[in-house]
Amino acid sequence: MTPEQKRTYNRAYYHRHREALRLQQKGYYARVQRRAHYKRRYGIALEAVEAMFEKQHGRCAACGTTPADRPLQLDHDHITGEVRGLLCRPCNTALGLLRDSPAKLQGLITYLTQRLGETTCQMI
Repeated sequence: MTPEQKRTYNRAYYHRHREALRLQQKGYYARVQRRAHYKRRYGIALEAVEAMFEKQHGRCAACGTTPADRPLQLDHDHITGEVRGLLCRPCNTALGLLRDSPAKLQGLITYLTQRLGETTCQMI
């Protein structure tokens, strides 16, 4: 096969399989980028994150839900950088807004249970 025939064949193949090749390439680059992101930002391998996902059965470590719309997020201690688990977006956001403070979280739990108790009593 001459170089020109090879080019013609490759072009035709690409045009016939363009969508599949783009999806394959997109998946590859997404995985490479995710791997580099976890390693650079958290010092953890992608395989460790995938093992954590399997261990948690694809569920949020805090509330136990399986989010369908977004992937689970990697939760980490902002002081030590230690990875703690995978959380759904609302749980991870709540922890971040509370600055990982158990006292603040307990305060909110107390507040909410008191309010729910009052609301429940008023509804009866």
